Amino acid sequence: MGPVVGMVASLSSNPQLVWTAIAVTGSNERTVQSFCREGDYVFASLKYGDINVFDASTGEYLQTLTPGPEVNSNTGWHDIQDALRVYKRPNGEYLVFAEEDGWAKVLMYRWCPEGTCDDVTEADNRAVPASSGGQSPMVITNGRIVIPRDKSISELRIVDLSGRTVYRTSTNKSTIALPRTLSPGIYCITIQSGTGSVRRRFVLR
Repeated sequence: MGPVVGMVASLSSNPQLVWTAIAVTGSNERTVQSFCREGDYVFASLKYGDINVFDASTGEYLQTLTPGPEVNSNTGWHDIQDALRVYKRPNGEYLVFAEEDGWAKVLMYRWCPEGTCDDVTEADNRAVPASSGGQSPMVITNGRIVIPRDKSISELRIVDLSGRTVYRTSTNKSTIALPRTLSPGIYCITIQSGTGSVRRRFVLR
């Protein structure tokens, strides 16, 4: 693709070049292999695996994402034009999925622009209730379970991936703190009310 990335406004009507930036870094890098715009950032992957991040408004270079110790700091080439996909989670964290050609997998980077993100994912807050219609009356955010005050909850239960119940309570509170005894992992919360049950998955880091 070449060594430069840029931003063009009003592409379909009156194209205006907003900024350009040299995206290639490193003595072995020659070209941008793939790029993706998500949220306030532009991500550009290079042939040998590095991913450079730019401010989408100004083109300012911000950071390079490189493989970590989980994969022995190794990655294969990015050798296709669609080697990169990025998703911004509701808690502000960016999930960056990159082709890893050398060992036949996809690497996932977790990047927080401000350095910190919420401990609990909110990505599943859009899930459909398990057995009752309408919008789900439960939100998980900042280590808390938030339930609308007009919902009468007869039971709240948290189970782990093995199906073991790790927490159970009956309460009329609208905000419930996640138990400090929970270890990092994937859990499922079920709340039972007079109108049925709602189930939600969440990840605790």
